[in-house]
Amino acid sequence: MPDTTITKAVTAAWKSGEAFKDIAPPNGYMPYLLTIFFIKYISDLPRGVEDAEFPESGGHDSVGEVTIRAGGRFVLPSDCTFHALYDQRHIPDNAARIDAALAKLTRNNVKTLEGIFDTIHFSGLAPNDESLRDEVLRSLLEAFAKPGLKLATLLSEQPDRVGEVFELLLHRFALAAGRTEAAFHTPPELANLITELVSPGAGETVYDPACGSGSFLIRCAKYIQEHENTKDYRLYGQERTENVSALAKINLLIHGEDCDHLEHGDVIQNPKHLVNKNKLQQFDVVVSNPPYSIESWPYEFAQHDPFGRFGFGVPPKTRGNFALILHMIASMKDRSGRTAVIVPQGVLFRGANEADIRKKLIQDNLVDAVIELPEKLLYNTPIPLSVLILRRDKVDSNVLFVDASEDYVYGRTQNSLASEHIGVIAETYRIRRSVPGRSSLVGNEKIMANAANLSIALYVERPKKNVIRDVAAVNKERKRIKKNLSALDLQISETLRSMGYDI
Repeated sequence: MPDTTITKAVTAAWKSGEAFKDIAPPNGYMPYLLTIFFIKYISDLPRGVEDAEFPESGGHDSVGEVTIRAGGRFVLPSDCTFHALYDQRHIPDNAARIDAALAKLTRNNVKTLEGIFDTIHFSGLAPNDESLRDEVLRSLLEAFAKPGLKLATLLSEQPDRVGEVFELLLHRFALAAGRTEAAFHTPPELANLITELVSPGAGETVYDPACGSGSFLIRCAKYIQEHENTKDYRLYGQERTENVSALAKINLLIHGEDCDHLEHGDVIQNPKHLVNKNKLQQFDVVVSNPPYSIESWPYEFAQHDPFGRFGFGVPPKTRGNFALILHMIASMKDRSGRTAVIVPQGVLFRGANEADIRKKLIQDNLVDAVIELPEKLLYNTPIPLSVLILRRDKVDSNVLFVDASEDYVYGRTQNSLASEHIGVIAETYRIRRSVPGRSSLVGNEKIMANAANLSIALYVERPKKNVIRDVAAVNKERKRIKKNLSALDLQISETLRSMGYDI
């Protein structure tokens, strides 16, 4: 499938947001637009078996008008399709009609869709003027009916490309959002890097306790499919923001994955993945890009944590980064468990409680690697990042430090990682040895002697950058450029005067 098809679909979906231009910013209308995208997606899926052959749907209420699509994944009543909503777009009360369709879809697909649309209420969409709201939603439906969004073509040729369209659409929303709002989605190249570092395999369980839009889970699933040609894996996630949790479920469904084990709730106070209701479930692979500025977290709850996650120490009341890291460690399986988490660099060197936690992690030989990444990789923030990798199955008592701070493609507002950067970083991690100016394999004893400071600068000597020594030559060139600019400015002024402008 040519990339232009994907680009056209993303552009068409993004432009559909123009229907909201006078009433809401992108982060305000994102849930509504993406919900219509999902309805369009299931409506364009190839037809499957008839309703009489469908084994279980949760009790549907429209017998005789239901079809099964996508190999039996969804029960789709005929009055809930995008096409039915589009055909009635000129009839008053589009919002109530869409809300009713979502409710009916959920009743007919309880196992798959329950809870996803609980926070989506088209009838509550601004403006309050019903006729104006009808006009907005009519425009939205018409935008999704245009040729650029014929998802049926993509689905018939390469179904996974619709997931690519959805991810690129999330990317655009994240770019348009503010610093805090953009936290719901991780740039895809970061998700690709984390996946390469943990290398999930067939039969394994993958868990993200702060899953956002679900991109890490999706990348891990794709990695296993590509490397081992199997769908023998299970994905688990939890997200504290309800509408983002719903978005993650939609994202997984569009990528052909189950979302049965995606939960909503605060993972510190209310972890949802438990064994016998009182013990944390453990996983082979634990990955996450948690919020990088956690100034308020359930500190009091952690003092008496019933799940025993804070044996290494309780993080400071106003810095909760380590709270999630400790939860991730407690969620690793004893032998196969490994964790990769993106952290702000302060986590690596701050003192007090955090230093004590790092010391205990080093003493227990859990810290496997620290990788410093470039700045400006996240949306709408220049904050530099690092990847902290922890393992239960370490074969040595060293920590690998990797300086990848210069591995990026420059962008004015946001830098990015190219595939070659990801490959080099992953290979450096795999070979696990010191490379001058690039990496350093450091014994735990030396790190403890540095008060468990995990800052890359202590262990990897950065190559010296070229220093300009001929100052006189540089100054001469500066004067030459300045003189040429003055001459050019004079020439432009004379040209404008000759055209009658008063300069």
